[in-house]
Amino acid sequence: MAHCLELMNKKTSKLQELIAEVQNASNQETKSTAGDKHDTSRAQAQIEVERLGVQLKNLETMQQELSRLSTEPHSKIQLGSFVKTNRGDFYLSVALGKIDFDNSSVFAVSIHAPVGKLLAGRSIGAEFDMPNGESCTIEEVF
Repeated sequence: MAHCLELMNKKTSKLQELIAEVQNASNQETKSTAGDKHDTSRAQAQIEVERLGVQLKNLETMQQELSRLSTEPHSKIQLGSFVKTNRGDFYLSVALGKIDFDNSSVFAVSIHAPVGKLLAGRSIGAEFDMPNGESCTIEEVF
């Protein structure tokens, strides 16, 4: 979970930097005789700031959800479980996708994602078919 939070903090910082850059560029734009062009540029910059703001708010919500997850071991897969399968490792948390660390990869997926729904409630030894049709066996649950 700490690695996920660190990754999300980096993404948050990057988005905040992008918002500041767009706002700064918009503020630096000098009004010229082509008033319509200036107004259009400022409007486009405002739209971009709003779009980045939505992404930032979504990321902050995901950070809050992630920080509330239990780190206690589970016998059945639930939100907060780390799952090792013969097809890869999964962390049922928030939708961050593939995360590389310690020379391996883990897929951080939401419990509402197709794979998350397939994993939830299962335990070690359970077999099921992945969305792509491949057979999958749960080897460990943390």
